[in-house]
Order: sequence, then structure tokens, then C-alpha cells
Amino acid sequence: MKKYIMALSIALLFSSVYWFSKPLHKGKSKEQQINGKEQLPYKIIADEIAEEYKRISNEKYEQRYAELVNIYRDYEDNWNTYKKKLDEEKHWAKQLIGGNFNYAMTLDEIKQIIKDKFVAMKRKGLIISKDAYEKIKSSYINRPNTDLTRIWGAEWLKTGIELHKNKDYDVPGYKIVSCNQKSINVVLFFGNGRFPIASRLKKKEAFIDFVKIIGHPAGSKPHPLLLKLGYVDFGASQARDANIIQEISTGKYFVVDLEIKGFQHSEIGQRKLYEYPVQESFAYYAYQKFLLSNEDELEITIKINLEEE
Repeated sequence: MKKYIMALSIALLFSSVYWFSKPLHKGKSKEQQINGKEQLPYKIIADEIAEEYKRISNEKYEQRYAELVNIYRDYEDNWNTYKKKLDEEKHWAKQLIGGNFNYAMTLDEIKQIIKDKFVAMKRKGLIISKDAYEKIKSSYINRPNTDLTRIWGAEWLKTGIELHKNKDYDVPGYKIVSCNQKSINVVLFFGNGRFPIASRLKKKEAFIDFVKIIGHPAGSKPHPLLLKLGYVDFGASQARDANIIQEISTGKYFVVDLEIKGFQHSEIGQRKLYEYPVQESFAYYAYQKFLLSNEDELEITIKINLEEE
């Protein structure tokens, strides 16, 4: 979008120069006669506009990148070392729920992780056709959504609950219903300066639905295990929105609202964010470099091949 606006601005600039520079009289000025041929003052064609935009864009890119390298020369010279440190932040709940990426990765590396995730889900029978969904949808809540972080959030809590060998909590199962069983489009969001997010499926092409949980709101009971796993959506008072945790007849609790905004950084790991001052600065540098490498796009759609190679 930024490119189109800049190109349009350049076009308007040149067109305004052209119209305001036209002589008011009908005669031909000397400037309009070059080698006996009539010339229009300041006439510019589309290709020239494109070339001018390309030149300006390249200059801006080179300037921004030079500024980054000058400020963070140490990071550029020791990229692999700092990238490894950034990769070690695997215990952060939000990052895992975003898809487990960081900005020191290339776009191709991110695509491969997403593909591996979706191929694995299809292998487990979690990606189904609309016809298959029609046969089972009576057991689902029938509120289709496209937010992938709800899936990643469910996986994170499920894994954490199992690691703690806790049988009091669970998350509902889900299905991804896709019109196309061979490929699926995923929207990546780069507006978060800490890590990229595999944010959603493309609307009208696929959706997510969760298994229906028949229970009642858990009320204001405290949930220390969920807090330990970084889940805080029930609020500091443990009662902001009681409906997001349902208690079934057996006494088990099901967390039914699992999107990324319901989580904070996990307390599972021993290390916390303030113990990573170098990574915090490097993460910012990697983010700016990533945006430059991907033409400042904050959101892109990628096509994932679901067929195993």
C-alpha cells in the first residue's frame, strides 16, 4: 500500500508540474520545439514514474539499512550468535502461541514451520472437508472462526497440563474445515515487534470449530496452574470473565477461550525477559531487518501445500 501511495504521489507531482507549466497562449514556445518536433513540457510516462519510484525506494532502503547496521554493527557481525540466543526463548507462551517464530528467521524458514504444522495436523485428521464436517458438526459449537492462535493456545495449554500430569484441566478438541484439502492459505502478521504471528486462515476458504463443552461457568475459583502456563484471561481477580472456563459434571475444567491475547509470557522457564537485555535489542534489530527484507509488509498471505513430499 505504501508503494502505491508513493507512486501515486509522484504521478500527481509530475502531472501538476505539467499542467501548471503549460503556456496560456496557443502559440508554440521555443521550449516546445526541439529539433523541429513538438514536445510537451515535463511530459512523463508510466515507465518513468515507475523508475523514479524504484530509485527513491532503493535510496530509502539503503539509508534505513545503513542506519541499522551502523547502530547495531555488533549484531550484524555476530548475527548467528545472537540468533541462537533468540532461538532459545522457546518457553515464552505468547511466542509459541504465535507459531513459534522469531524475526531472525527468514520468511522461507517461517513458511516451512507453518507447513510442517499443517501437514502434521492433516495427518492427525484435524483438517477435514466440509462434507466430513457436516456429519459431525452437531458435536461442535458451530461458531466458525479463522483465528489460528486459538489452536496454538489450545496446544500450548494441553502440552503444559500433560507435562504437569494434571487431570483437573483440559481444552476442547477442534477441526479445521477447508474447501481445499491439497493446500491452505495462512495470513502472517508482522506488526508485533517481538515475533511474527501465524494469525488466521483466509476467510471463505477455511475455518476452525471447537468441540462443544456442556458445563457451567467455573466462577471465581483461582487457577494457579493456568497462571503458571501463562494463561491470564480470567483476569487478576480470577473472575473477569467466568464463561471462558467451563466446569463439567465430573469436576474437570475446560478452558474454552484460547486466543493469544489471553496469554502473557510463561513462568515455566527460569529466565525472564529482563535477563535478556542483549536479545531485546537484537530482537528489535532483527525485526527492522526482517521488515526491510520483506518490503515493509505487515501482513502477507502464504499458500501452504498440505501434501507430504
